[in-house]
Amino acid sequence: MQKTSKFILDLYNILECEDFIPIINWTDCCKMFYISDNQKFQDIVMKQYFKTSNIQSFYRQLRIYGFKIKRNSNFQKEFHHKYFVKGQQQNLSKIQKGKSSTEEKYGEIYNVNQIIKENQDLKQQLNQMILFQKKIMKQFEIHQTIQKAIVNKMIKLTNLLNNERIHHTILNEKKIENFVNLIDGFQPELLVLIIRFLLKRIDPKTPINEIQYSPTPFPFNTQI
Repeated sequence: MQKTSKFILDLYNILECEDFIPIINWTDCCKMFYISDNQKFQDIVMKQYFKTSNIQSFYRQLRIYGFKIKRNSNFQKEFHHKYFVKGQQQNLSKIQKGKSSTEEKYGEIYNVNQIIKENQDLKQQLNQMILFQKKIMKQFEIHQTIQKAIVNKMIKLTNLLNNERIHHTILNEKKIENFVNLIDGFQPELLVLIIRFLLKRIDPKTPINEIQYSPTPFPFNTQI
């Protein structure tokens, strides 16, 4: 029967130690583990168990013993070996060194290529976010222009309300109440009626079609 290596046994004991849970811990499935605080892992755990504080040396040992590395949704490295499972200490002796120096170098090259690909993916996501932000800013400018136009219309309409002749002949008490509700809530159906009235009596050559570009919907597709 093969003997469990000191490195593997120490690693398993570290993961079973509650004091180290904030630093290194099992994943929810208990078939992988991750390091949540690299600095403390180097300064505290590695110095105590591995006589070194070089985390790259730790990664190298994992690769030599056949551990596979991937990144989770938080871009943390997760380490996996089919025989390294929480509660199955009897299988630890099956984890043996199996890589030659050539294979180890190849594994390091593969890991670098994986990092390059992840960086490229992040760059692409960043470019998409920048494009989306530009669209949002453009939409904000459109809404700002529309809001200014609406405010100007409201000011002119307020001036009309102060005109006794128009107050008695055009706007009755119900329309005044609707106007107040419009200012308070910008109700679209009332806004259409007011703008139509203003287009006929105040400024028929308005440069903006407020009805078509209502502040409620976005005129473009926000999905990227």
